[in-house]
Amino acid sequence: MLETPQPPSGLPTPVPEVRYVGEAGASIAYQVWGAGDVDMVLMTNWRTSVDNSWEHPGRVRLLALQGSFARVVRFDPRGFGASDPLPLAEVGDLSLWVDDTLRVLDALGIDRVAVTAEAYAGQAAMLLAARYPERVDRIALLNPYARLGRGDDYPIGHSDETLSLVVEQVTADWGVGKVTASLVPTLAAGAADAGFLGRTERSSASRAVASAMIRADIASDARALLPEVEVPALVLHTGDHALVSVEMSRYVADCLPQARFVQATSRTFYWGDPSFDAYAEFISSGRQRRADRELLTVLFTDIVGSTATATALTDRRWRHLLDGLDHFVEIEAARGGGRLLKSTGDGHLIVFPDPNVAVAAGLRIVAGADTFEVRLRVGLHIGEVEHRHDDDIAGIVVHIAQRVADLAQPPEVLVSRTVADILAGSGYTFEHRGEHQLRGVDGKWHLYAVSAHPARRSV
Repeated sequence: MLETPQPPSGLPTPVPEVRYVGEAGASIAYQVWGAGDVDMVLMTNWRTSVDNSWEHPGRVRLLALQGSFARVVRFDPRGFGASDPLPLAEVGDLSLWVDDTLRVLDALGIDRVAVTAEAYAGQAAMLLAARYPERVDRIALLNPYARLGRGDDYPIGHSDETLSLVVEQVTADWGVGKVTASLVPTLAAGAADAGFLGRTERSSASRAVASAMIRADIASDARALLPEVEVPALVLHTGDHALVSVEMSRYVADCLPQARFVQATSRTFYWGDPSFDAYAEFISSGRQRRADRELLTVLFTDIVGSTATATALTDRRWRHLLDGLDHFVEIEAARGGGRLLKSTGDGHLIVFPDPNVAVAAGLRIVAGADTFEVRLRVGLHIGEVEHRHDDDIAGIVVHIAQRVADLAQPPEVLVSRTVADILAGSGYTFEHRGEHQLRGVDGKWHLYAVSAHPARRSV
């Protein structure tokens, strides 16, 4: 087990510089600190911000400890703190929270992260991991819950009367410290001065935003999301949040496919509870053991209409078809010096050292798929990848190649502009397919469909 690092006395680090990503009107404030071996993003309780987090001695101690084993990224989602506002109807939208996370990570060039999330932010973290598992290595959830309200099939939640009182309290008392003192009493106990809690609330959100957020929080029900989160998870209940019972957090752990549950012995996590060791060890176990980087062309295939095809066949015939297709794709990849890294059930991930032979292999693969009476689409992108354990790769290039494949029309081989530019003059014909927004990637991307070039070059 890792030894919990000890911070220096007093406030252990200078406040990190606040920076921004995004244009005016949709900009996000963020900070980066620490020099550990792991990239970690904090999706924190909405009652804190990039500024007020550094006033509380206990929180500063925790932030410094996190920075001792990770490069930490912390940001204010739009609508809160130093980031730009949102319409009140959009406050608390988990999808927007996920989008803001990806925008910050992309701006920093971070392909894959560990995530630490508190309370309601835990639901945003789980949505991030479910939608973009290629970007998330693991998640640590502090005092998470799937929902706050009680239901016939969820007896551990709070009554409507209790939650109505919470809404009334936030709406009437936000900005003077009473809400935080009631809902997060450990922050009140460790505050450096009497005015801290009021400043914390005012710098985090206006009264209207706080009221809209607590309503969104109470209305949210993430239970259906839990089985879709397939990354390793640590669920840690510390008792720091008055509305989050240990049963709520344990429910989350029980429903996540790869979760471990840890309960703190007291409400002292911000002050270095012994449970911090389990948390630090969990996050640190995601550090890269192999950090070699290499310029490769990444190719994704995808069977179009795989569900309908599988339904029309018997399980045995479908399995036989997939086995044959896997063998065919592996051979065609090897002909060009490529390597089939994985079969995804209805597609493949292949890497090539040369974009020319990668495109040639892609054309052969979509043409040969007719033999198996399936239609394939193929997408390619080129860039630096990171070799990971278990013969896997990571990097934004992998993410982009998969999104390009998603947009191909079968039996099309679709490539990014980067690939088209590199292969200019190679004999291929590139037909522009317009500009596209790739899900989870900033900016517009020009994509091109490839036509076969002379047979003499189709090695």
